[in-house]
Amino acid sequence: MMTLRQNKVIVDASFLYEFLNRQAPRHEKAAVFVRTFQGQLVLPEVALTETAYLFDRINGVMGVIQFLDALQLFNPTIEHMNRADLRRAREIMERFKDARQLDFVDCCIVAIAERVETDLVCTFDYRDFQIVRMKNNQPMNILPTPNSRA
Repeated sequence: MMTLRQNKVIVDASFLYEFLNRQAPRHEKAAVFVRTFQGQLVLPEVALTETAYLFDRINGVMGVIQFLDALQLFNPTIEHMNRADLRRAREIMERFKDARQLDFVDCCIVAIAERVETDLVCTFDYRDFQIVRMKNNQPMNILPTPNSRA
């Protein structure tokens, strides 16, 4: 039985991009959440890579440099993948293979969440994370909630 720590939240690339990009449509919602959340923000290394890609796609190398500068101020805990996480991500991908929107990074995020014992994910990819189930067959709890102001 997995005991969950509700003081940790896994940060997805969609949330990180919106939070660190002041021109993003949901920047303020992300900023309010970060200001008010009392727990530990855990950033999977794979989400860091995906976020850098998003900044590069929009603003090139200078966008990535600005992202890295902003990340220093954000100061999340960066969580690396291990072999067990990769095996678990593969299991998740196999289980939800018909849900085409659930990609490799999403599956890695779920695997890391299970390992650090949290069911909280900070994301704006609501569709992706609403379908997935953790090892204990429970859904992930998505923050900020889709209908919240923060």
